[in-house]
Amino acid sequence: MNDLLLPGHAEIEQAAKLVYAAMPATPQYSWPLLNAALGTETWVKHENHTPTGAFKVRGGLVYLQARRASGVISATRGNHGQSVGFAAHRYGIAATIVVPHGNSKEKNAAMRALGVTLVEHGKEFQESREHAVMLAQRDAATIWKWNKGWLARGIAGIGNAIASTVQATMAWLVSSESGMISATAWLANKYPGAACSMYPGMALLRVRHSGAHGGAAIDDGNGNGNASDMAP
Repeated sequence: MNDLLLPGHAEIEQAAKLVYAAMPATPQYSWPLLNAALGTETWVKHENHTPTGAFKVRGGLVYLQARRASGVISATRGNHGQSVGFAAHRYGIAATIVVPHGNSKEKNAAMRALGVTLVEHGKEFQESREHAVMLAQRDAATIWKWNKGWLARGIAGIGNAIASTVQATMAWLVSSESGMISATAWLANKYPGAACSMYPGMALLRVRHSGAHGGAAIDDGNGNGNASDMAP
């Protein structure tokens, strides 16, 4: 699959079956106090209820199922490594994760609990990444490649689940995390036009920390930067 192409609806549905064979669907709620605070009906998709506590496990399950390697090596500082570990354990694949020295003890423990071989190397992520590439070449293992197509298939199930149950969506709020952008960008691919939704005028809003860098608007998948950038 071309890593620059967003998946279609059928591909997302197929990936969702793969994901939900490994974990229950995450809950989504409309919280009354949140609705009151925002002045509108709001639905929250609780991806903290996945087995790893983060949405990234969705992409990991789809990516590794497609690759079917005997071993995989990657570098991370946290949630990605848990995604790799969970998927690798499910498929019987050996996984090695390289992290920089001083990485979160909690994240390291979580990865080890999933059966990952954890290697500490370097002071910064880039050093860890380069070491992971070296290990993959030395051991003839598969180095994790950021194939956005396969990852988007799994992650986009978040948006698909919301769209199939909440009919009057007027705006999507997503984290500035690139994976969450992939999860919503497929809407623009399925429903092209000025809005990323089944409904004209629906907005895609990127929420980032006020101290974060990179405030460019999100591209909607059609070459149009129609997403607003919010920094609370």
